[in-house]
Amino acid sequence: MGGLDVLAIGVTAFLALVVLALGIGVLVLPGWLARKNGHPQAEAVTWCGVLGIATGGIAWVVALVWALWKPKGGPELAMTESQAHELATLLAGISERTARLEADVKNL
Repeated sequence: MGGLDVLAIGVTAFLALVVLALGIGVLVLPGWLARKNGHPQAEAVTWCGVLGIATGGIAWVVALVWALWKPKGGPELAMTESQAHELATLLAGISERTARLEADVKNL
């Protein structure tokens, strides 16, 4: 094997690594965009983009659209102190009724 053969193998290996790195970069591009934009489901977008290789690119396109989609603000999930107390009281009542029903079923 001559010097040019070794050089050709080295250049081919280098180009293969560059193509592999670019391919991985393209697969994670939707996730990167989602994280950059503060998307709430950025991790799911990333995995959808990575799974795009298994679906022939369809999931990657879905992930790209998903990453660029601006989600609307949903309902506020935080509770006030009085709402939390009301919920705790309601759950305590449900727990009490469940215990009575279980006792009644055992007595049948």
